[in-house]
Amino acid sequence: MYQITTSTQAIEPCFEGEAKAVVREEGGAVYFVKQTPAAIISHACLENGSSLKGRGDAVKHLTGFIRRKPIPIDEKRRIFAFPIHSQRSPDNVWLFYFHVRSAKTEGLIEFRDHSTMPTEVSAYSIQQQLLRTSHCMSHFTDIG
Repeated sequence: MYQITTSTQAIEPCFEGEAKAVVREEGGAVYFVKQTPAAIISHACLENGSSLKGRGDAVKHLTGFIRRKPIPIDEKRRIFAFPIHSQRSPDNVWLFYFHVRSAKTEGLIEFRDHSTMPTEVSAYSIQQQLLRTSHCMSHFTDIG
């Protein structure tokens, strides 16, 4: 099972071969793994003391967010992920907040290490998810 770390930038679905997900890490590392993106996120949540559903319920309770909720994977290490589609969608991609530099260009996400990733989601939608994740972080960490 892939272990999410502070280097994890994105987890994308993969529909070719045995791999079910493509994991991008800072520095250009790319891993093809046999678990789905949802399974990787769910496992990381359990490793950090709560289920994905439990974390989603907490985010909903504290922020009022119902759809495309950001998820605090490991608040002590400040690992927060957000979906760019519905979490139930097989096309969903998970992005990790502290790695996303911008989504100013339509169809392209730029990470802090200057690598890029194509996306079909609008820059506006990515920016909104970044704002929502920042709001979520304010409830789970001491960001002051």
